[in-house]
Amino acid sequence: MVKAINPRRAASAVATLVAVVTLAWAVRLRGCGDPDSTPEGAVRAFVAAARAEDKVAVWELLGPETRRMITSAAAAATDKIGGAQRVAPLDLFDVMTSARSYTPGEIMLQESDGQSATVDVLGPEGRRDAVRVVLASGRWRVELWSRPRAR
Repeated sequence: MVKAINPRRAASAVATLVAVVTLAWAVRLRGCGDPDSTPEGAVRAFVAAARAEDKVAVWELLGPETRRMITSAAAAATDKIGGAQRVAPLDLFDVMTSARSYTPGEIMLQESDGQSATVDVLGPEGRRDAVRVVLASGRWRVELWSRPRAR
């Protein structure tokens, strides 16, 4: 026996389904967030970019002080070769996964003052690497070289 579909119930079911799908999509987006919106997220994104050998993504995740140092070194290299060839900042570093590199087991915030933070990258056999990140233009960025903080 075929039962007739009530148009109101069908419309209600479709509306409910649309609401559930929309809510799930919004929650998923909110949960993902921007990878560099937290100190740990910035370090995770940096590690992932380095492991993917993505120079451009690594450069985007570098802090302003590290970028200044690399840009200055590129300008000095250009001057040293007489300006015949321009050396770009990305020309100065190579991003590649070493055979000795490890996959981080855990990335966790050690300390933060809201403007800078230290994030621990935990690896095998108790290995712990501390990574300094800073807040720059509302995004967390990795500082490979930085001045010690004044206390």
